[in-house]
Amino acid sequence: MFIGFVDKDYLNTGNGYGAVKHHYLVKKMLDIYDDIHFIKSDGSYNTTACPIYNTEVIRKEGFIINDTLQTRNNVTIYPAEFFNPEYHGEITITLNTHTFHHYAASWWTEEDWIKHKSSKRYIRVFGKYIGTRLCNIVFIYKASGIRGIIEKILAKMRR
Repeated sequence: MFIGFVDKDYLNTGNGYGAVKHHYLVKKMLDIYDDIHFIKSDGSYNTTACPIYNTEVIRKEGFIINDTLQTRNNVTIYPAEFFNPEYHGEITITLNTHTFHHYAASWWTEEDWIKHKSSKRYIRVFGKYIGTRLCNIVFIYKASGIRGIIEKILAKMRR
């Protein structure tokens, strides 16, 4: 099986993947959906995209989520440059780039689009690493205040 990173934090079957029939990891990725409700108890929709679910399956298999080439148990994970050379509007095509994933993100809310456009501005000014993190901090603060930022930091530390 092969699959690629979207960025340093997530993988995505939507960028392209391949596997032999009945591959155990594809089954695990599909089985997740058996217990997921797409209409939440409050009536809103679960808009969690597949990279969140795909990444957890891969992480539980012992892979390190860090946008590096990795192979184990006949599974290869490729860095984002292979299948997803665009990151928040910044395109980096290399000799390793084989595809370019054009997506419409039709599941995004208006707030998601605002955050995406803002992150592009932050990245343009501060660079990819600092800009992305700064944008996330600003949006967490707007939504949940300082408590939300602390909870996010603690959740990352528990990983």
